[in-house]
Amino acid sequence: MKVETIKCTLLGAIGASDIRALLGVLRAGDIALFVTSGTFSPDAKSTGTSSREFIRLIDGDEFIDMWLEFYDKMTDDDKNMLPLKRISFLGNNE
Repeated sequence: MKVETIKCTLLGAIGASDIRALLGVLRAGDIALFVTSGTFSPDAKSTGTSSREFIRLIDGDEFIDMWLEFYDKMTDDDKNMLPLKRISFLGNNE
């Protein structure tokens, strides 16, 4: 499995060129996971879904959704591999 992670920047969404760069290192039968704390451009999504190799794109919102759904169900040993802590913020809804 190949994994690519890119931190979100103020430059915008992850583009198709980033997806193609990951696809360029895949061999037949490889599975790829591309995770960003930001978003993917429509072209990046299209590049990922039209690829011959399997590549899963996970943006920041989906990662948070998955974390909220599955983290509490993980064993303590598994949680120790990804030690995250839930933080709540209080604020107004203005």
